Amino acid sequence: MVRFCMTTEQGLVGPQVSRLCAGCHDPVNARLGDTTLSPGKVSGVTCLGCHEVTRTIRAGGNADLAVTTQDWTTDHQARASASLATLRKPEFCAGCHEQFVPGNGLLGITTYNEWSFGPFASSPAPTACVDCHFTPTAPGVTDHSVPGGNVYLSGQYNDAGSNAAVLAAETQNLQAVMRLGATKNADGSVTVTLHNRGSGHSFPTGVTDIVEPWVELQAVNGSGTVLAHYGGPDPSTGLLPPTAARLGIDLADQNGTLLYRHELSLAVSVPFDRRVPPGSTVTLVLPSPGALPSGATELDAVLYDRNIGTPYYQRATGSSTATSPATEMARAVVAAP
Repeated sequence: MVRFCMTTEQGLVGPQVSRLCAGCHDPVNARLGDTTLSPGKVSGVTCLGCHEVTRTIRAGGNADLAVTTQDWTTDHQARASASLATLRKPEFCAGCHEQFVPGNGLLGITTYNEWSFGPFASSPAPTACVDCHFTPTAPGVTDHSVPGGNVYLSGQYNDAGSNAAVLAAETQNLQAVMRLGATKNADGSVTVTLHNRGSGHSFPTGVTDIVEPWVELQAVNGSGTVLAHYGGPDPSTGLLPPTAARLGIDLADQNGTLLYRHELSLAVSVPFDRRVPPGSTVTLVLPSPGALPSGATELDAVLYDRNIGTPYYQRATGSSTATSPATEMARAVVAAP
């Protein structure tokens, strides 16, 4: 997915743009001068990618981290411990989890800002990124699998169940974020309230223009079988309808054309922005589903999430029908006997 985006950008502005990608996605190779993200040579985010960082530059993201190359064959534990004070700061995480468009400053990733203005940062004892994403497993030891909510990525590396624990943790994290409330209105429409109760940043976050959460209505029978979907993806194309109750952002170029391939170099505006800040709520109104099918005993509102949005995913895979997996995050009963 990253290489597809990088190749797209290279076609627009030239090979040098890969430096913007590699600084976060392949940091050690980038420091050594290789920013190509070439197959077979990519190291990804490794131990040294973080533990050789000595200070934050605070230029607003895009890998704004200063590093000092170390000899890790000596004093391994001492060197690792010396960097912990820096690594535990949210400003360190902001080095890659905050992103702006070079040239115009448009913010593409705002996870650090979302945390900064939320209750997790302003409480008497602030909760930092590492407090949620690096769980202590023993005194002085933390779990470095860094579970968040990227169920798609964990599933890609779950051959023969080898990554089952991380996949389960990612799924559990995602399903703990949101709480739904739903009421049916006099005209048959449904008001759905989404409460971000479990995340220190907004939902969704990250590369928010290519993620795809949405709320749909479902008619369910007494056995729990879904008989009909309303407002969800088209069953033949996998695409959400333009009127879908979705979350996320859209990026657009100077002509207002939506950028479905995450072409940051062309982005100048955010024409759509619907995210749920930490500790806050967003209310959506879904149109009436009309008469429910025979056998339906319940109408539910359901929140789903795809880590890779369908417009981007189909372009990256070259398939007009491919979709990334959808995870049910929350469900609320709208009407029942």
